Amino acid sequence: MTADDTRTGAVAGIRTTGVRARVGAWLSIDDGVNLVEGDRRPFSGPRLPRIERILIALFIGLVSAYLADIAFGNSRFGAKDWTYQWRAGQALLAGQNPYDVIRPAGGYPYESWYMYPFTAVLAALPFATLAIKLGGALFTGFGAAMLAYAVSRDGAGRLWLFLGAPFYVTIGVGQWAPLSFSTGHAGGRCSCARRSGCSRWRCSPRGSATGCATRAR
Repeated sequence: MTADDTRTGAVAGIRTTGVRARVGAWLSIDDGVNLVEGDRRPFSGPRLPRIERILIALFIGLVSAYLADIAFGNSRFGAKDWTYQWRAGQALLAGQNPYDVIRPAGGYPYESWYMYPFTAVLAALPFATLAIKLGGALFTGFGAAMLAYAVSRDGAGRLWLFLGAPFYVTIGVGQWAPLSFSTGHAGGRCSCARRSGCSRWRCSPRGSATGCATRAR
């Protein structure tokens, strides 16, 4: 092997290592070596500039709204879980009490009383002024955008969750989960979930949240 071959191999090795390091940093594949003891956050990484977080959130929100619109349009259940919030918002806009006027009136999603706290009505109210499917799609996109902005706080590593089947199921049925999780990840309290059933979230001050997002029947 000549000296030129040795130098070429060394340069190639340095370039490969540099590319892997940059990709690994962006994807937040962190082995914990550079983390401060006691502050190990899996799937974290270099902090992203705020403008990048906003752009990522906008992109994910728009795609999610588009996918939700397709899901609602192709479903015999219409806007699915969003129907609960839309009916409550419509009642409130008409000067009525949603807990009084919303009654079981058939199959899903008209099968129950309104069983969410009043904060849910207020949070969904801006979207309830629109047509039911359009409002549901925008509400879903808004929740996804908020979630993307929240989970990118510690880097891009947690953005993998948007590639998972649970996320697509959630936006496909118009659930609260993305918006609830985003408030929990930011250290807030999630107070919009349905009182009965499985849509409950437990939020910790450090920004992790556990819970389940299946629809209560």
